[in-house]
Amino acid sequence: DETQLSIARYIVNAGDMFQLWDLLPEETKLNVESIEGFDELEEFFLFCHHYIICHSTNSNSFEFADKYRFRKREELGEYQVIQKPMKVIEVEDKSLLKRKFGASALLPSDEIIYTFGCFNSRLQTTLSLSTGVTHSAIDSSRIPQERMCHTFTYVDDNTCILAGGRTAPNKTLEDVWILTRKQSEGAWEWQQGLNLPDPRFRHSACLLNEHQLLIYGGKTRGSTFLVYDMRKNEIKQPKVLGSISCRASAALCFNIPSQTGAIFGGLKENSTIDDTLTTFKYDSEANTLTIEKTSRSPLFKRYGAKAVFTDMDTLLLVGGTSPDRLFGQTTTIVEINVGTRVTSLVEIPKELWMNDSLMLVGFELQMLNSGDILCFGGGAVCYGFGAVWNKILKVGSGNAISEIE
Repeated sequence: DETQLSIARYIVNAGDMFQLWDLLPEETKLNVESIEGFDELEEFFLFCHHYIICHSTNSNSFEFADKYRFRKREELGEYQVIQKPMKVIEVEDKSLLKRKFGASALLPSDEIIYTFGCFNSRLQTTLSLSTGVTHSAIDSSRIPQERMCHTFTYVDDNTCILAGGRTAPNKTLEDVWILTRKQSEGAWEWQQGLNLPDPRFRHSACLLNEHQLLIYGGKTRGSTFLVYDMRKNEIKQPKVLGSISCRASAALCFNIPSQTGAIFGGLKENSTIDDTLTTFKYDSEANTLTIEKTSRSPLFKRYGAKAVFTDMDTLLLVGGTSPDRLFGQTTTIVEINVGTRVTSLVEIPKELWMNDSLMLVGFELQMLNSGDILCFGGGAVCYGFGAVWNKILKVGSGNAISEIE
């Protein structure tokens, strides 16, 4: 009865399935990995956070052994919550964006080129998306091998660069392809470029200036950073002043006017998820990358997130998953001041959160000329819960979202 419950002493050890996985010896995890390569960690996090393991006893003499005691997770703390205008864009062809772990590039015309990825299997198609609604396929006589977890980066109006990726988890690619548009015909065409020094996938890439591309991290035995110089047609390792680890599926973004970059989270070589934001500067003359400042937060502890500079002083961090928690209505998107590191939670409107299944895993993010941000593609598949594929989420830059042309 209630009286007995009020005086009972319960000893409880409770956690989710990932906390149980986290207690396993590293040797056991490596043995599992050796049997079959496991890559889609985002979906594993999501799945595990939905199952709870709880042991409880009212025995005064019982204590849980340390090796079975679930580790306490870091609390988020209190943050200011802000609102931004958001809306979901419906696509007539609902199968169009049923792809995850593809890669995209935004052209000055707001046209988005969206490459490869996977649906039920890896895809070899490249799409041209206009304002996120209409599309057309890009045909070429030569097409790169189907892949996922690669990068695809805008260089100029007529050039984009694809690098690396994978087919199966244990079949990593090192090739680089250049997608160019013939000015006379307006047609796009693939051409093979230099190979990376080492295969890599789940890396990140960004444009540094009009002729140099930065490649960071990934699952690779190669260098933490590479600079692809298109003018010299060479790939070199930059000099790095400061320290930063090589991480997979980190969020990388770069502001060209200030030559400032930012890196969030990602999977470290010891199989833990990093919880830092690191900013850096790049000097193209000296080919030197200088680490400036590193800050920690449980909100930065993400795998597969995307980030963008919304202006010189502000970063937006979107999506991804965490080993510690499910990101929710106010924690999926956060805004960070680059200088002060003040972080605010961006609340997703309740009607969108409840009615539109936002599963920001394996997705893409691009900021349009208007400053509005599109999140598209991606989703998650679970044999227990089924498949979820994202619609297009548009996040406004100001007090109102610009009209779709």
